[in-house]
Amino acid sequence: MNYAHFKARVRTVEEGKEGLLTGLLTIQYLNGTEANGAVAGAVTLPYETSGRAAETIRDRCAENYLLVEGALRVEPPTTDAPNHSVSLKIFSAAPMEPLPVKAVAMAA
Repeated sequence: MNYAHFKARVRTVEEGKEGLLTGLLTIQYLNGTEANGAVAGAVTLPYETSGRAAETIRDRCAENYLLVEGALRVEPPTTDAPNHSVSLKIFSAAPMEPLPVKAVAMAA
């Protein structure tokens, strides 16, 4: 598995057994196939996490942006599911706080 960092928006949070947290999140990405350059896109994936990352997600609840580190898992098709299934295993999560307008202006 390759590890990567993603800006993710948590959509749903569901408690599982033994501290396991699951749900759906949306990841934004850039698609460079357009003639005028990169265009933002988004994909919604199921996720799974436990430990400190799960605590962060519980504290922030749904509809918040997080910087997550994790690995995409791709499962092969089965007789019940004819397409590959993709999910994100989250290893760490950090809140992303919006910058105040003055801080954004000073950074520009």
